[in-house]
Formats: sequence, C-alpha cells, structure tokens
Amino acid sequence: KNTAKFISTDGEKGQDSETVTLCVEKPLTLDLDAKAAFDRDHDWKIEKEADKSSFNVEGDGNVTAGYKVTATEAGHADANWKLGGTITVKNPNSFGEITARIGKTLSLKGVACTIKGTDADKAEGFQVLVPAGASQVLAYDCDVASGVDEADYKDQTNVATATWGDGRTASSPVKSFDFALAAETDTEITVTGAELSLAAVPADVWVDAS
Repeated sequence: KNTAKFISTDGEKGQDSETVTLCVEKPLTLDLDAKAAFDRDHDWKIEKEADKSSFNVEGDGNVTAGYKVTATEAGHADANWKLGGTITVKNPNSFGEITARIGKTLSLKGVACTIKGTDADKAEGFQVLVPAGASQVLAYDCDVASGVDEADYKDQTNVATATWGDGRTASSPVKSFDFALAAETDTEITVTGAELSLAAVPADVWVDAS
C-alpha cells in the first residue's frame, strides 16, 4: 500500500492511498528428452567338416562323403548412430516476454549438438523468445555420425540450460538416456550345400586313390 500526504501553504492537509502489487519475475522452467539409436549387423563364421578322415577311391574315381556345416556368430558391426530430441522452455509469468540463451550439456564427450529453429536474437548462442504464460519447444540434433563406443551406449545424461537478463539462469532436471537398438540385419542365416567333392576335401583328410 502506498500513501501520499500533503500540507498546503495555508495549512490544509490531505492524503490519498493506493494499493499496488509488486511483480517479481519467476524463472524460466526447462525440460528435455533424448532419443538415441543405432543399427546392428551380425557377422558369422562358417566351418565345414567331413564325416570321415580318409576315403578309398575305386572305380570311376569319385567319392562321396557326408559333412557337417557349423555357423557361429562372429561378432557384429554397429552403424547409423542417431541422437536428438526436444527442449521445452516455459515462461511461467503472467507479464513480460523473456529472451533467453539456450544450451545443453551431454555426458557423452566430444559430441556437438545443434538447436534447430529461428534464432530470436543476434547475441551469442541460440536465443529463444518466450511470451508470458507460453512455452517454446525446440528440436535439437547431436553429431554422432562418426560413431559411439559400445561402452557408452548406457547411462548417459543430458541437461538443458537457459541464461537471460542480468545473469539469471535456469536448468532442466538431469535426464538419463541409453542408445537403443533400432534395426538388426543378419540375425540368422540359412546354410545350404551340395556333396563334398575332392576339390573341397580339407587338407588334413587323406584320400587313397589306389
């Protein structure tokens, strides 16, 4: 409440009061998500083993042997890594728009991220204008095209930050994320073959052609 009083030169007195509401700016609030994925191709080792260690060749010189084929998974190769998501910036105030610089921090070292959309100001960094009582949702992409170590697929963290005004700051909650398997190829194979010819007999199998 604000009260003004006066006394005139002839001694007259008076006063008036007005109740005012002091507006204190609330900080921006932030939230974010992350979607991380990769593709995987499986490799296989195929071995063929004859069912006998020696053969006696007679007559027309042909020999037929049975054999066993064993296919063993021999590792895998990952590719097509992707990492991105959205950042939501909310202005909880009922008055005044806020222009803030938005950034983010990843626990995944050496990875640069780019926020998409229209930069609201020429100041350093990506600036977003958030009207009173409104939210802005910003998409972002991170450059993981060169690959991510398999040891780093789990338990990564992600934080969004905002800076505005006279050094005011806000951060999102720390969000955890994992790289998820998006697509797999060669998860199984079908092995086919014909009779084992002499040309295909392993070097350690003895053939008696007498």
